[in-house]
Amino acid sequence: MHKPVVAVLGSFDTWPYMDYLCRVVVRHGCIARTSKYHYAMGSNGQIGQSVFEPADEEGMNDFLKKRVIEQSDKAIIALSVPGAQYNEVQWCAELGKPTLGIAFVRDVAESSQDEHCSELLVLQPPSAKTHSACGGGIVSPKWTGWRCIKAKPCPFKTQNIAKNILEYFHHNNSFMYLFAVDQIHNSDALVKSFLDCTLIRPPPSAANHPPTS
Repeated sequence: MHKPVVAVLGSFDTWPYMDYLCRVVVRHGCIARTSKYHYAMGSNGQIGQSVFEPADEEGMNDFLKKRVIEQSDKAIIALSVPGAQYNEVQWCAELGKPTLGIAFVRDVAESSQDEHCSELLVLQPPSAKTHSACGGGIVSPKWTGWRCIKAKPCPFKTQNIAKNILEYFHHNNSFMYLFAVDQIHNSDALVKSFLDCTLIRPPPSAANHPPTS
């Protein structure tokens, strides 16, 4: 039986996050693939890791785009290094690849409802704030990266994720999701729902109002 292949993308600095996410993916019945390793469940019930690397003459961009991302069914991107993963996000958008971006942050809600961006979707009540999501392009359909610059803080801007990266998630919100978690185990349920095609963003609160202009 064909097992879905999930590309898990990030940077060397996010390797512990990537390894964790790969193992979550495999425990939910898929194969995980990075630019270095291939993860799969072995016949002994243990998660195995094998080397998955480019051929000697294969360029880095071709390998990442055509073999890691394009040959996968879905993609998960760990975002915790400022300004990183621009190419990966762009390629996922261009290929129409279902994508879950997860930013690992200190505060998923930027302290209080009045202090964070109107596009930020946060679980309620406060005790349930295990994660939040970017609602740009959903709360306000014409939202752009330019508006992010002028908006109130959000965990994604605080993490210094580039505004043009955020805009890819805004403009492709039908298949690209961007979430923030402050504890890595809070990503488990997000990954499972993403793989099951049941992932739902928190609903806009009463304080989320589209701009009038």
